[in-house]
Amino acid sequence: MKTLYFACFVVAGFSMAGCRAPDQGKLDGLAASLLSTRDDLDGVKARLEREGFECGSKSSAHRVHCARRSGSLIHTCAENVTLMVDPMRNKVTGTAVGKVACAGF
Repeated sequence: MKTLYFACFVVAGFSMAGCRAPDQGKLDGLAASLLSTRDDLDGVKARLEREGFECGSKSSAHRVHCARRSGSLIHTCAENVTLMVDPMRNKVTGTAVGKVACAGF
């Protein structure tokens, strides 16, 4: 009987764990591909938004912060990418990728 309860607990835990598991390597690769395109800011933001990120507007420091959250009520992860922008040409000149941060069970 204990085995049945444990199995139910494990299955319930996995089903509530959320969608995809964040992958630091994939996030780093995405940021590298954005930098290699040297695209304009609007194009890079559109690509990140298609990937599920929400991006803010350009700050006075010529940076744009983009974040994506995933998970469930009991386990959530955050992925962050900061875009460095050339103010004269409105082109992305660099990216800073934050470590994937997760909290919960």
